[in-house]
Amino acid sequence: MLKRFSFIIICLTVTVLASAQLTKRAAVYYDAGMKAAAKGLYPDAILSFQMAVSLNKMYDSAYAEMGNAYYRINKIDSALICYKKALTVNPNWGQMHLAIGNIYRDVKMQYDEAIIHYKDAIKVNPSDKLACYSLAWCYNAKKDYDNAILYATKALDIDNNYRHPYNELAHAYRQTAKYEDCVAQFKKNMAISPIDLPVYYCGLCLLQLNQKEEAMKMQEQLLKINPKLAETLRKKVEAGPTPKPNN
Repeated sequence: MLKRFSFIIICLTVTVLASAQLTKRAAVYYDAGMKAAAKGLYPDAILSFQMAVSLNKMYDSAYAEMGNAYYRINKIDSALICYKKALTVNPNWGQMHLAIGNIYRDVKMQYDEAIIHYKDAIKVNPSDKLACYSLAWCYNAKKDYDNAILYATKALDIDNNYRHPYNELAHAYRQTAKYEDCVAQFKKNMAISPIDLPVYYCGLCLLQLNQKEEAMKMQEQLLKINPKLAETLRKKVEAGPTPKPNN
């Protein structure tokens, strides 16, 4: 019995040592892949990353970097496969959910698939402002303006100075002609920090409400922050309200 137990211990030790050796060799190939990618040698990088994952099938970073290399040479489907393999190893990797979402949004224009992955990124990190903004973008593309407003607002709740969600929020409000809601939201943002976009969009919404004097007050405030954008707002106020969008 003792001899058998000793034999099992020896086998386990050998297995652990062999596994550690494979992991070490995989890391060497991974480092080589990173160096090749840094030089723009993406096919060479891919070969190194392939060797790394052949030695360590749980090497999530190698799958991810291989995906990045494939993306760089415009092999989008191969990149997508690699990113999904990285997620199989590490399901809670928010950056991989974002990377997959971006492919579905920007390349394949499959917005429903993109939305799934952006929402998964938020599950991993509820404070992911980029995922919230990306959801707002997708919902605007789908003409689901209520959800676009919801996620753009969430992005700004996370970071009121984050510029991109303001564009999505303003677009959604304009498409739904919710100008009063728009003014209320952007005045709330302006009270937190005086950046130019909420002031500008607030002025546009006031113009749509035929409150030209109030719109010009926004223009005067904008002069102190962004004179170029203030001039754009002045011209729009002088031109008058634009026709309501047809949905």
